[in-house]
Amino acid sequence: MSVTTRGLKVAYGSNVVIDDLDLAVSTNEWLGVLGPNGSGKTTLLKAIAGLVGSSGSITVDGSTHRELGRKSLARRVAFVAQDPVIPTGISVVEYVLLGRTPHLSYLGSEGKDDIEVARSVMETLFLLPFANRYLDDLSGGERQRAVLARALAQAPSVLLLDEPTSALDIGHRQRALELIGSIREERPMTIVAAMHDLTLAGQFTDRLVLLAEGAIAADGMAVEVLTAANIARFYDATVEVIAVDGGIVVVPVRGPRP
Repeated sequence: MSVTTRGLKVAYGSNVVIDDLDLAVSTNEWLGVLGPNGSGKTTLLKAIAGLVGSSGSITVDGSTHRELGRKSLARRVAFVAQDPVIPTGISVVEYVLLGRTPHLSYLGSEGKDDIEVARSVMETLFLLPFANRYLDDLSGGERQRAVLARALAQAPSVLLLDEPTSALDIGHRQRALELIGSIREERPMTIVAAMHDLTLAGQFTDRLVLLAEGAIAADGMAVEVLTAANIARFYDATVEVIAVDGGIVVVPVRGPRP
């Protein structure tokens, strides 16, 4: 499903975080959202997910949030927070089944089809051996997969990821994004991911948007957005940008000692 915003504005009190933002994400596109801290990345994702109030318009496959309603929106759009609240004393399978909530009737419980969806997702994410383990007992990488599994159990058409690899080491970061890429091939979906690691963003996404002070400062392919000039201007960092097979590598360059 496509996602479009027109004149999107989000403010917390007098603090305007997203200001008059126009954005179009094509069906099945993987869009990476970049920007320094405070640029509005997380707020943009929350606005698309309907988790914060906003003005302007947001449409998912041509329908506005108001037209869809909260439950229908939740069936279409899944949001994975950077630091999700993990319940204590809950097993992996119980947690993943929470993703089926938007598909249940009021006061309804999971049926055979819901359990099969959860099983299929856990199999895809190599979680079946951990099905009856408590989330508290999992490693960081395993817990990250469980969080993703819950989102995928919603069977969303749009997956919103807020810094999906921030708590992982470099090996697990790479494997997590490769896994997301392979899932996307099996289960076509539109992905919008706020990303901190510029190199990984330049290698895994289809297109990048760079935010600065709640507005789009650059939009295009990795080679167009991840330039040394853009990174110097918006991140206040000195880097070398190297083109490699499969994408862009951003290498910090140490400046003169003070």
